[in-house]
Amino acid sequence: MSSIVHEIRQPLSAIAMDIDTSLRLLSQDSPDLKKLRFNMARMKDSARRANELVHRIKQMAVKRDPICTDVDINGVISDSIELMAIETVARSIRIHCSLDPATPFVRGDALQLQQVIINLLINAVQAIELAPSGHREIRVKSKQSFHGVRISIEDDGAGIPEPLLDKIFDAYFSTKRTGMGIGLSISRSIVEAHGGTINASNGRNGAIVDVDLPREPAPYAELLDEAGEARAAVLPMPSHSPEFARPEF
Repeated sequence: MSSIVHEIRQPLSAIAMDIDTSLRLLSQDSPDLKKLRFNMARMKDSARRANELVHRIKQMAVKRDPICTDVDINGVISDSIELMAIETVARSIRIHCSLDPATPFVRGDALQLQQVIINLLINAVQAIELAPSGHREIRVKSKQSFHGVRISIEDDGAGIPEPLLDKIFDAYFSTKRTGMGIGLSISRSIVEAHGGTINASNGRNGAIVDVDLPREPAPYAELLDEAGEARAAVLPMPSHSPEFARPEF
């Protein structure tokens, strides 16, 4: 229920904000039609996202096994960044992407892994928004590791206090005053269900989260029910709009 509340408030709040902005524009003698069209497009995306949430809540009532395939993790990262374009461009945050073409495929559920990347990108965006000043950039990297793939996401936020580094992946623990501690906990559940690990550290400018995934899951490891439920509870961001610039690769 906490996950549902956390997710449904976002599109509804966005719709309310865009309606207020549009009403102010319409009260002007010469309304800016370009901005109105932009707001209408955002409302449409938010409404679609809320509708998808309702659909996923319905799906949660039915037992569904994860779909395990060979996953191109570089493709998952690229798609996730594109889905986040509305959020990052609106906040003037630049995403620099460095993907190793030698990165091997991993075995798992592509949609669940996409939710992990999106959750981490959302946290990076929020960290930069809370930072008092400095660069506004997120650096996303992938590289081949000894056992499979390492994904690193680094932000220009304020970093994570050292005593909290071991706690941020715990359920309901959050460093943000209004945070519910859901996203990172879900991410850890999904990563561990894929036989991988997720760790946080502080870099030169902000926080770094490293996700290590094996080419094949550990022996007898299964995609846990918790991760399957998490995939149903965490929603993709609104679709990419041509009006937004694509991230730099």
